[in-house]
Amino acid sequence: MISRPQNFEIFTLDDRYSTTMLLTRPFDNYLIYNNKGIVTDESKFNINDLKFNIENSKFIDKPEDKFETMLFLPKTNNRLYEGGLRTKGYFKHNYKLYNNEWYIIDSGNKLIEKISLPDSILKTNIYNKQITDIPLVSIITVVYNGEKYLEETIQSVITQTYPNVEYIIIDGGSTDGTLDIIKKHENVIDYFVSEPDKGIYDAMNKGISLILGKWINFLNIKDKILYIDYESLVFLNSTNSCYYLNERDMIKRREPLTKFYLTHNTPCHQSIFYYKNELELYNTDYKIEADFEQMTKLCKRILWPIYSNHCGFFDINGVSGKYVKDKSWKTLLRRTFIINRNLGLFYGFISFLHILRIKIQNYFKIKSKL
Repeated sequence: MISRPQNFEIFTLDDRYSTTMLLTRPFDNYLIYNNKGIVTDESKFNINDLKFNIENSKFIDKPEDKFETMLFLPKTNNRLYEGGLRTKGYFKHNYKLYNNEWYIIDSGNKLIEKISLPDSILKTNIYNKQITDIPLVSIITVVYNGEKYLEETIQSVITQTYPNVEYIIIDGGSTDGTLDIIKKHENVIDYFVSEPDKGIYDAMNKGISLILGKWINFLNIKDKILYIDYESLVFLNSTNSCYYLNERDMIKRREPLTKFYLTHNTPCHQSIFYYKNELELYNTDYKIEADFEQMTKLCKRILWPIYSNHCGFFDINGVSGKYVKDKSWKTLLRRTFIINRNLGLFYGFISFLHILRIKIQNYFKIKSKL
C-alpha cells in the first residue's frame, strides 16, 4: 500500500455549491486511486484510523449507537453504478471552535483534529453571524425512475447558502434517465449508488448507514429544501419539525412531533430534521408506515414540541401525501397498533377514538348525500 500523510487541508472545489465548500482528504494514507482519480475497490474498505474510530472503513460501534455507520456501501453483484465525492477521497465533518481554534469533531463532540477554515466561509456563507459550530447536515434522497423531478430536488440541496451539507442519493436501479441526471451532478453529490433494493425503507436504511452529519433530513423526488437555518442547527439538540409548504395551498406551516399529535395525524416526514443520535433504522416489514413508526419511537423521548426554522417544500401527491389521505380501516388500525405498542395503551385508546370519529363523520356524510 502506498503510504501518504493524512490531509486535513480544506478543499473548496466549487464555491457555488453548498456540497463542495468544506471538504478534506483525511484518508489519503489508506486510499489508492486509479488513473481517473477514483478510489480503488481494493483500498476503500481497508481504512483503519483510530483518530476517527474507524475499522475496515466502518465506525466502531458504541453502546449508544442505533445503527452501523460506514464510509462506503458494500459491493453487490447487481450494482449499476457508484460515485460521488467520497469515491474521489473527499469527506465532510462537523466543526467546532475551541480556544479560538477550529477542530474537526465527532458526533459526540470529541475533538479530532485542528483545522483552518477559510475566512470566506466564516464571514459570507453563514449570514455574517458570530459562529462557534458548523455542524454537518446530511440530506438523503431515495429515488426510482424519477427523472422528471429529480433535477429540481438536487438543485434545491446543492444551492443552499449553508456551507456544510452532505448529499446522499440512493437509486433503486432506475431504468429511465434518473442515473444520467445523477451522473451529471456527480461532482457535487457526496455519495450515490444505483442498484435494486427491497423497497423505499431498505433504500433509506442504506442512506442512514452512510451519514456523517449531526442532522439528517429526507427528501423525496419533487420535494425541495428551501432554507437551512444556521441557528436551529447549533442551538437545538433534539429531533425537530420545521416549516414546510405544499403546492396545493402554499401556506407555510409547522406540525408538532408529539405523542398526542401522532394519535390523530402525522407530521410531514420531509419537515423532520433528525438528530443523528436519536435516529434508528426503519422497519422494512412496513411498506409505508415505517416513517410513522420511527416518529412514535422518537416521541418516547420527546416530551414537548421542538421546532426549527428550516423550511422545505413537500409534494402532497407523493407517497407520504397519499398515505396521509388513506382513511381505510386497515390503515387506521395499523397506525393504532403501532401507537399502542410504542407509546402505550393510553395513546392507543385515544387513537382508536379518533378512528371512530372519522368513521362516524364519513357515515353521516354518505347518508346526507343519499
